[in-house]
Amino acid sequence: ELVAFGGTRRLVGFAALVNGGLNAADTRRAAVRRATELGFATDGTDRVTHADTENEGADR
Repeated sequence: ELVAFGGTRRLVGFAALVNGGLNAADTRRAAVRRATELGFATDGTDRVTHADTENEGADR
C-alpha cells in the first residue's frame, strides 16, 4: 500500500534521485533527469525503471 510522506515532505536518499522537497515544482523533473543520467530509464509513463531490471518489472 502506498502512503503519502508527511512532515516537511523533504526526502533525501532514494538512490540520490529526489534529495528535495516534494512540494517544489522542479523536484520531479530534476529526479527524472538524474534517473536518466544515472542509467535508469523511463517507460513512457511517470514511472522510472532501472534498465537492468526492466524486463523483470521491478520499478524503482
